[in-house]
Amino acid sequence: WYQRRVRGSTKRDVLLLYKTFLRSTNRFTPKLAQKLKFNIRDVFSLRRKFTEEKRREKAIAEGWETVKTLKALSTLPNEVQLLLFSTPLDENENQEEEGLL
Repeated sequence: WYQRRVRGSTKRDVLLLYKTFLRSTNRFTPKLAQKLKFNIRDVFSLRRKFTEEKRREKAIAEGWETVKTLKALSTLPNEVQLLLFSTPLDENENQEEEGLL
């Protein structure tokens, strides 16, 4: 259904996408959800400046595809999610918390 919403992309369409993104993060661990929300806000902030209609439509279509991917990833076990989204910095933090470093 999202393909129909791309035509004539309005503020309402963008807001719907934004809220859907934020809701989709609720299925992840709290720390990961926080990271995802930060990234979502950052991307929306950067793409807010798109003025060309085709560029906006493409960004919205890509956004809906990303929402589908996030929903698929959210069905994975928490341990797998953490492995997929962790960075070396995260691993150091986890080791410090466990007293390993």
